[in-house]
Amino acid sequence: MSTASRLPQIAGRLIARLPRTVDASVRRLAVASLVGQTLLVVTGGAVRLTASGLGCPTWPRCTDTSLVNTPEMGIHGFIEFGNRLLTFALAAVALAMLVYLWNLRRERRDLFLLALGLLASIPAQAVIGGITVLTNLNPWVVGLHFLVSMALVVIATLLVNRAYGRTGRHATVQLPALPGVMRPVAAAVGLFSALAVMLGVVVTGSGPHAGDADAPATASIGTCSPTSMPFRRT
Repeated sequence: MSTASRLPQIAGRLIARLPRTVDASVRRLAVASLVGQTLLVVTGGAVRLTASGLGCPTWPRCTDTSLVNTPEMGIHGFIEFGNRLLTFALAAVALAMLVYLWNLRRERRDLFLLALGLLASIPAQAVIGGITVLTNLNPWVVGLHFLVSMALVVIATLLVNRAYGRTGRHATVQLPALPGVMRPVAAAVGLFSALAVMLGVVVTGSGPHAGDADAPATASIGTCSPTSMPFRRT
């Protein structure tokens, strides 16, 4: 029997060994997804705060002649390339999560779709990051890059809660019921928190730069002009 003809049998044996219930391995991968997405936001913040947004001045390569950062690029190249590398780790975790959920794709369609969404978003987020670099850190694109990352943190949080049976129709953990009066308060907190994040992105983008001191500021935000305080370079 040729190797090609044996592939279905090999794949079948591997699939048979995958979990058929939400076990500890699935939960660990869900937590790893959340930790990874949170770490990506943190490293993105490090890129922004250290003005390393153009540490790799092009995309998908780090330079026109190198896929990776070079010693001549200094700490900025290291920080930016490190942030890019984290994307591959997140992709590996998301792919592993999807594989581990294969036998549960019908029974736990909620988990499978959340994991699929995380995996599909990673190349999309990488492209947005590439556009960010190629547009010389256009603040609007930088803002979109951040907001997508925050949305992925929310999805990863949902994945963890569903994997641990805390929410959804498959919930197995009985949590204390939220008092009726607190429900609109919680909804309002969520809404205003999202607004604060979005407005913070606009305020940051209207500043001197969005990750590099030489990147241009936004031309105008609302009624502000390029000569008003938020746009003035020091």
